[in-house]
Amino acid sequence: MTAVPVSAFYLEGGPTHFVRFCFAKREAVLDEAIARMEKSFGL
Repeated sequence: MTAVPVSAFYLEGGPTHFVRFCFAKREAVLDEAIARMEKSFGL
């Protein structure tokens, strides 16, 4: 899983505090990604 800054989708004036995630993966892969993010960010 990777985060893409929203600014990549705007020429100018877009939001500055959002990221876009791609979820085009199998559910098991997404579950693992969620577990890793929870561990890394203490969620």
